[in-house]
Amino acid sequence: MRVHQVGRALIVLLSSIVFAASSQAASTSGMARATIITPVTIAKTDDLNFGGIAAGNAAASITIGTSGTFNCGSGVTCYGSHGPAKFKVNGTAGQSVSVIFDSTMILTASGGRQMSARLTGSADTLNLSPSGDGAISIGGTLQVGANQGDGAYSGTFSISVDYQ
Repeated sequence: MRVHQVGRALIVLLSSIVFAASSQAASTSGMARATIITPVTIAKTDDLNFGGIAAGNAAASITIGTSGTFNCGSGVTCYGSHGPAKFKVNGTAGQSVSVIFDSTMILTASGGRQMSARLTGSADTLNLSPSGDGAISIGGTLQVGANQGDGAYSGTFSISVDYQ
């Protein structure tokens, strides 16, 4: 009988613990959110143009700033139109985008002749306008060798934008 009394007491004790634990339960709710943004795009509106150059007996540098400033190095003659590359960016209004572009490029003419250019950008980060627009310019410094061979030199560089 004592075993039964101890068993009953144990059952009562365990039941009170289980019921006490469940009476202490609490709950709440959470929320989920999502924001849809317009995919960011970039389109070229102008190429980087160092213009026409008559090379001399000494090496020289030709520089085009991102705002269009132009410096024709000594020892060469520059002519014709010139200007920075320009790109239009579109996306979600007020968002910030990172701008990533090649820092150097090679311009090549027929016969394998080459010149190098170091590139500069108008921004590493761009804040899109209230209408979702933005603009980026790429300028650079072209290294013209002494007695650089004639020809139409060209090359490509990469530029990309992405939301931050």
